[in-house]
Amino acid sequence: LRSEDFYLPFVEGMAGSRFTDDARRAGYEFELRMCRMNPYGSVAPDFGFRDIKGRTGSLHGVRADYTLLFFSNPGCNYCREIIEQIESRPYIDGMIADGTLAIVNIYIDGEIEKWKEYAPIYPDNWINAYDFAQVINSDQLYFVRAIPSIYLLDAEKRVIYKDAPLERVLRFFDNLTDYR
Repeated sequence: LRSEDFYLPFVEGMAGSRFTDDARRAGYEFELRMCRMNPYGSVAPDFGFRDIKGRTGSLHGVRADYTLLFFSNPGCNYCREIIEQIESRPYIDGMIADGTLAIVNIYIDGEIEKWKEYAPIYPDNWINAYDFAQVINSDQLYFVRAIPSIYLLDAEKRVIYKDAPLERVLRFFDNLTDYR
């Protein structure tokens, strides 16, 4: 399920139920640990990234009232649809320009040449980068259940939404009165 609000109680129940057989319990216990990672209100883990021009930065170094953390892959059709939907909101560019919003589009896999070939489709005013140290997966900083995955963070990088559907994130921005 894409909503941990609904999935977490289910997986807690299944992991702790005496009726769950041992073979399935291990899977539910893993899912439970992953669901508990980066809970709402917690500070999202920092990581370094490198952009197409070789510049480095870090998530916590991004200065904006809100940061949309977008895990994507080259060639992902749904990722491209998300980019188009975000770009279709006329106020997004203004939010990026005035520092209200930063979009960090991050590639977490190892095929960097493939990512570099695909990078021109990403909007120029986004931070489009890759996890050059490969720590997001190896250190289990984030559980990216599926690509694409979206997190919304506040100015202190606290988690507002985790692995959220795009519609939910866009509604959040639609409701900011300064940008209607």
